Amino acid sequence: EETCALLGKALGISAKDDLTYGDIEGGEDIRFISLEGIEAEQPEEDLENPDAKKETPVLKADNLILEALDGNLGSEDNPILVDADTVNGMAMNADPTDDGEAAEGNVYIKAKGDITIGTLDAEHDMELDVKGDVKAEAKTDEGESNITGENLTITAKGDIGTSENPLIVNADHVTLKGDDLHLDAITDIIIDKITGDKITINGDGDITGNPENTGNHISGSKLTITAAGNIGDPLRVSIRGKVKAESKYGSVNIKNRYRSGNGSGISSELLGFGAQTGDMAAVELYLMLTLLMIAIIVLILKKKKYVW
Repeated sequence: EETCALLGKALGISAKDDLTYGDIEGGEDIRFISLEGIEAEQPEEDLENPDAKKETPVLKADNLILEALDGNLGSEDNPILVDADTVNGMAMNADPTDDGEAAEGNVYIKAKGDITIGTLDAEHDMELDVKGDVKAEAKTDEGESNITGENLTITAKGDIGTSENPLIVNADHVTLKGDDLHLDAITDIIIDKITGDKITINGDGDITGNPENTGNHISGSKLTITAAGNIGDPLRVSIRGKVKAESKYGSVNIKNRYRSGNGSGISSELLGFGAQTGDMAAVELYLMLTLLMIAIIVLILKKKKYVW
C-alpha cells in the first residue's frame, strides 16, 4: 500500500511494503519513505527489438530524500538512477540478527552528473557511481558525517570532496576512484583501494591498508595524510610526486612503490611520527648525480694509484 502526496513542487510517497517506482520528475523535492526497501521498476524487454538498450527509470529533482526502514535502496544489478542536486537517505536493517551476506540495509545509487551528499546512511554496503563530481554538504556538528556504512565504494568521473568541504565518512572499509580526492574519516578506516590524482586524507583515528590487498592501497600523483592515530601497517602507495604523512599520537609506516615509465623507480619507506618525501623525480636525479660523482672519484683515485 502506497500513499502519495503532491504539494506544490514537492512529491512525497510512503509505502508499507517495498516501494517500486518508474520515471519521476518531482521539481524541487522528492521524498520516498518505505517500511521495507526502495527500487526502480525493471525496464520491460522490447520483444520486437531485444537488443535495444533498456532505460532505467530516473528520479529527477533538486533535492532527493530516500528512506528504506528495513530494506535496500536499489541493488547491485539495479541501482537507483538519480538526476538530483542533493541526495539524502538511509537504508536500515530492522532485524539485528540478520547479519549475513544477504542482510538488508544497503545503498546502491548511480548519478547522471554532479551530486552533493547531505547525509547518506547504510547499515552495510554503500556504493555510489557518479558521472561527475561528488560534493559534500558542510557539517557543523562534531561527529556528523556525510556518509555512514560498513563498506564504502565510490567511483566518480570527477573530484570527490573539496579542500573547503571534504567528504566526511564514517566507514570501516573504503574504496574510492576519482580525480582529486578530499576525505575526512571520523573513525578508524581501512583502505581497500584509493585511486586518484591529488589525494588528501584526514583521520580522527587509525588509517591502515587492507592486508588482503597485496597491491597498492593508494595510487596518485600527490598524497597528504594526517591522522590522530597510526598510519599504515604498512600502507602501500604508488605516488609519483610528494608524499606527506603525519600522525598526532601514533606512528607512520608508508611504503612508496612508485616506478617510472622506463621501469626504474624508488621504493621509499616513511617511518616515525611524521614523515615526508619530496618529488620522486628529484630524488631519482639526486641519486643519479651521486652515483656519477662516486664513479668520477673512483676513476681519479685509480689514476693516482691510490690504495684503499
